[in-house]
Formats: sequence, structure tokens, C-alpha cells
Amino acid sequence: MKTEKLLTVFLAVIMVCAAAYGQKPLTFDFEKNTDGWDIPDWAMDQKDCVGRVVTATQDVSNTGKGALKIETDYPGNQWASVIVEYEKDLDLRGYKAISADVYIPKECKTELMQARIVVTAGSDYFWIEAKTPVRLVPGKWATVTAPLNVSENGELNYWRCKDLSTCILAHLDQVKKVAIRIEYNASPKNAGAPYKGPVYVDNIKIE
Repeated sequence: MKTEKLLTVFLAVIMVCAAAYGQKPLTFDFEKNTDGWDIPDWAMDQKDCVGRVVTATQDVSNTGKGALKIETDYPGNQWASVIVEYEKDLDLRGYKAISADVYIPKECKTELMQARIVVTAGSDYFWIEAKTPVRLVPGKWATVTAPLNVSENGELNYWRCKDLSTCILAHLDQVKKVAIRIEYNASPKNAGAPYKGPVYVDNIKIE
């Protein structure tokens, strides 16, 4: 009997350790390279996607020495965005949130910039956006966060989905891509100054 109890405890410890290992935080700090993040091919063909080139840089950073630098060309008089994504099959069950630090330089003279996290998940590649963007202030870093440990009842409060069957919880074990989208939320009636220059992303975490 004592042996059986010891075996049960041993197996329980193994399961806990395995679960902890499976939930090891994923961090992208861009100290040496782009860590697999890039502008997706489909965005190059979209007129409202204005990201041009992605590189790792040490010009600006929020943690460490490196950051992801995206060259952009926002017209200022219409909605436009830059999107960078990490494409890899991920099982994010047990993770709590995705976060990223985003920076737009002082030279970007507008109050219309914002950022949000986007996830592509499921066998049908559902496009799932964080519902509320974070406003960006030129010259300051902002942390953009999207929760993963939401309840089913509150899921649609945090994620923009048609219904629960196409939303995040049902497909956390089948995440295909994680993306950061930096938006210039302008229109002809609500225009801002055009901006051609870099924006930066750093310290992306899934934990």
C-alpha cells in the first residue's frame, strides 16, 4: 500500500512538472534578430497595410538592447496599419496573456495611433482580434495586452468574434499565428499628419 501511495505521489509530481514545462513563457526580445517575426506575405498586397521592411535594431529598445523595427508609410487621411506576425503552431492552453511593448517616435505627429493583438487559430484559421486597442503616444512606450485566461461568458468582452465557436477559447490548442497590429485610425473626415518612418515592437511575451 505504501508503495502504491509513493507511486501516486511520484506520478502527480511528474504531471505537475510537465504542465509547468508546457506553460513555459515564450519571450521575444529581438536582441540578435527578428526572432521569426515578419510582415506576412498577404499584407504586402493590401493597400491599407503600410509596413515595408522588418529588421532587428538597437536604435531604440524598452528592455535589453534590441527591438523590432518596422519601416512604415502611413498616409494619414485613411485607416491604415502595420502588422507583424509570428507563424508557428502553438498550444496556448494554460497561458494567461499575450503582451507586447510598442513605440512610435516623436516625429509621428498624431494622436490617432493605436495597437492591438491578433491571433489566428483553429483548423479553419479564424482571425481573432483583441477587442479594445491601446492608444499610442508619440515618444512613449505602451504595453499592449490581450488575455487568454478569459471565461467563456466574458470571452466576447475581450475578443472580437462572430460567436463563441470561432473565438479564442475553443482554439487555444490550435494557434497558428500571433500578430501585433499598429493602426493609424484615420479617415478623410478625421485625418492626421502623414508619417513615413519606423515604429518599434519589443518584449513580446506569451505567459
